[in-house]
Amino acid sequence: MLYRSFVLRPVSLRLLVVAIIQFFGFQLPSLSSELLYREINLKYFSQVRPLIEKNCLSCHGQNTLNPWYRDLPIIDGYINSHIEEAKSKLEMGDGFPFKGNGKQTDILWSVVKSIELERMPPFNFYLMHKKLKFNKKQKTFLLNWFKKTRLILLKEDL
Repeated sequence: MLYRSFVLRPVSLRLLVVAIIQFFGFQLPSLSSELLYREINLKYFSQVRPLIEKNCLSCHGQNTLNPWYRDLPIIDGYINSHIEEAKSKLEMGDGFPFKGNGKQTDILWSVVKSIELERMPPFNFYLMHKKLKFNKKQKTFLLNWFKKTRLILLKEDL
């Protein structure tokens, strides 16, 4: 009988686990954030990535664009260093969440501002690849996607 009084009941055990987690500050990954990232990633691969494949992912992804002038010694070094720098700031090739400096909301805001201020893609890229310029509809779609995705993450506090 004395033994039974010391046995933790399932409710007590749950409370003990919650207390330990709160005391030590463990943060378990939220299932809702994982599902949200998965949903965003599906939309990214189906709607956004096809648009940015050559324009953005040439530097911020798998480098899908290999022009003839890339084999020139001085140009090759310049392009490679530019790509290394671009990838260190933002890598979108592997999908969402993107790799980069800061939280996802900050990264998305940076992309929005870069597109709005026409800093990305850079002017020297357009000099050689005028055919790859986004039309107004594509640009609006991309800006809306990045803005909406950011707002979703802000709402979820991710």
